[in-house]
This record gives sequence, C-alpha cells and structure tokens, in this order.
Amino acid sequence: MTEIPSTSWAGVRQQIDTLRHHAVELRTASPDPADFMPAFCGEADDIVDAAAAISDDAVEGAHQAIDEILMELGYMDASERQT
Repeated sequence: MTEIPSTSWAGVRQQIDTLRHHAVELRTASPDPADFMPAFCGEADDIVDAAAAISDDAVEGAHQAIDEILMELGYMDASERQT
C-alpha cells in the first residue's frame, strides 16, 4: 500500500479507503485469519499513527472505520467492537 502523508482527517480517510480496497485483495490472497490479520494490522497501524498526529477524535474515527472493514470482511463480529 502506498503511504499517503496525512496532516488532516481527509488524508487519513483516504488511507482508510485505500485499506478497504486493499483488504479485499488481501483476503483473496490470504483467506486464513492467521495470514490475513498480520498484514492487515500492519497497514491499519500506520493509519492509526497518522490519525494520532491529528487528534484523539481522529484516532477514534480511524479505529471505528478499521473495525467496520473487518466486520464487512467477516473477520470481526459487531459484538467484539471496542470502539
């Protein structure tokens, strides 16, 4: 995934959208959660780090969006959501 400089929520949102598209490809290539999750989380961590440079609210929004991606792909149940 290409690193996008994020000095605003719009930049973080763009990274989240890119991750959403890439996650579908990742799931196809690595359907086993043991293979998928490390790759996904590495990219998700970069997004959370970028959000942390903005504000606590941006971090919360990033976590919520990342959780939604995992739920859409079936790797997380809504009851497991922490945010």
